[in-house]
Amino acid sequence: MSVVGLLLGVINIAIVVAVLVLVGNRLAGAGAAHDAEVVAAVEPAGPAAPQRVVVHVVGAVRHPGLYRLRDGSRVADAVRRAGGASRRADLGGLNLAAPLVDGAQILVPRRAPVAGVGGVGMSPGTSGAASAAGSPPACYSSREYWSRCRK
Repeated sequence: MSVVGLLLGVINIAIVVAVLVLVGNRLAGAGAAHDAEVVAAVEPAGPAAPQRVVVHVVGAVRHPGLYRLRDGSRVADAVRRAGGASRRADLGGLNLAAPLVDGAQILVPRRAPVAGVGGVGMSPGTSGAASAAGSPPACYSSREYWSRCRK
């Protein structure tokens, strides 16, 4: 063999090795890109929207109605959202610290009017406790409110 033939053989081998290296790198890169796509598809799209609860606020509030509040809100937040308690509200009969539950009705009770001695509907010689017919009904946080105390 001559030197020229030997030199051509070495060049051919170098070309074949270079082609194999390029093809191998391309195949290895294609596999890595495919794996990256799978990982990207599994990741969440973004942060979840905050949960909301819907409550119905009625009774002695300025603006009764349906209100949407953040999950974790309290009864006090719902009353405030309804414009606050009216002057006739009895907030002592309501747990303002209770957490809200979706779909609940929040009934803000009204204060019962105080009957004075000799008031309307009382006969002489009777006290307010003894005259059940003449005294206003007791109002509770329930449906009884709407049937007896809505006046």
